[in-house]
Amino acid sequence: MTKTSIVFGMLCCFILAPAYMRCTGDNNVNESGSDADSDSDSDSDSDSDMDSDSDSDSDSDMDSDSDSDSDSDSDSDSDSDSDADTDTDTDTDTDTDTDTDTDTDTDTDTDTDTDTDTDTEEEGDPNDACEIIGGPTNSQPNQNGTVRIENAQYSFNPDEIESIRPEIFQPGHFSIFDILVHLKNKGEISLEYHYDEAKDTHIIDEMEGKTKWWYNVYYDDGWLERSIHRMDFYPVKDHMYIKFVLAKDVRGRNGPLPVNLDTWYAAYETEVTRLKNNGGKVIIPEVRIVGPNGPYLQFSNVEVTKYNFREDTFKKGTVTLSDVILTLGERDEFSCKYTWFETFAGDRIDNYWLNSIDDFHHNQRSGFVQESGEPGQESGNLPYDHEQGNHPHLSSDHRVIVSPQYVLFHWIDI
Repeated sequence: MTKTSIVFGMLCCFILAPAYMRCTGDNNVNESGSDADSDSDSDSDSDSDMDSDSDSDSDSDMDSDSDSDSDSDSDSDSDSDSDADTDTDTDTDTDTDTDTDTDTDTDTDTDTDTDTDTDTEEEGDPNDACEIIGGPTNSQPNQNGTVRIENAQYSFNPDEIESIRPEIFQPGHFSIFDILVHLKNKGEISLEYHYDEAKDTHIIDEMEGKTKWWYNVYYDDGWLERSIHRMDFYPVKDHMYIKFVLAKDVRGRNGPLPVNLDTWYAAYETEVTRLKNNGGKVIIPEVRIVGPNGPYLQFSNVEVTKYNFREDTFKKGTVTLSDVILTLGERDEFSCKYTWFETFAGDRIDNYWLNSIDDFHHNQRSGFVQESGEPGQESGNLPYDHEQGNHPHLSSDHRVIVSPQYVLFHWIDI
């Protein structure tokens, strides 16, 4: 073999080797691109558009790198080798980063959608359940009021009172119990109390040196009655009579009606236990509708939807007796109608009244009233015996419930 042949062979090796390496480098890029496509396919379908964009960008970068390699060949063969290796590493890193980002976005989107759907399913629209006429404009108490503690009388300014049940009451609204806490904070009365989680209420331990306190209250133009309703649930309105008395001195319309607090507190605990056993859902074992001619409808184990019907007064998610009617109305068990009354016959109302269920329509001398609770405090000889505790004159849209054994809406003629 001649020297010329040997030199020619060596030149071919130097010239052809980079080209061979560039071909090999291009094959590596294509494989890298295939890996990127494969990774993208394994990602969530919901982000398929993002995966497609990531692959397209990676391919465009790879083509640009290949062109750069061709330019490098004309300058220096050895530099081309180094560039090819660097480009391959860079492309691999880019593909890996793109896949990681896509996975993160998919997880975030999935969690957000799930949470939103769950919240929506728990709540309803009152207008989908009953015919709703009118609504509150400003239902906050705005007049100075008075409260009696046995024979002593105290004044309060509603603008100065904040509720100790902020999970229930909107700002500007409060309960009769909040008035006592306000007077204690001003130094006008002595008061010791605690919150009892098992009963879901505040208990007065001692006030003015005495124990076992309860209340007599009624709204504008009402009358004395015995009520089992938790005192830190009972909303305050203008023109309201409020008196705190010892449980043994509670009175009804026709005379003394002492309260056995141990019995009533046991009923509270039963409701809280029922709520926990149902996983926090308000499920009422028995709902009855009594019309003017007697029993009309009865339902079992009614799971109550939250309609936030009185979101002007109560925080979102607070359940009232009106939610029971709205739940059954949306299930098409009957037709129903609620109408807002600011006043009625000159008295302050600020409530929705249940005007009708099916063909039974409210008028000035008759209509539906309601009660709820545990057996033992039901009304007796309807319609006039409202003294057993479960039947206070508290409109269904203002009566907060925990999880009672029964709910009764019944017709009365006065």
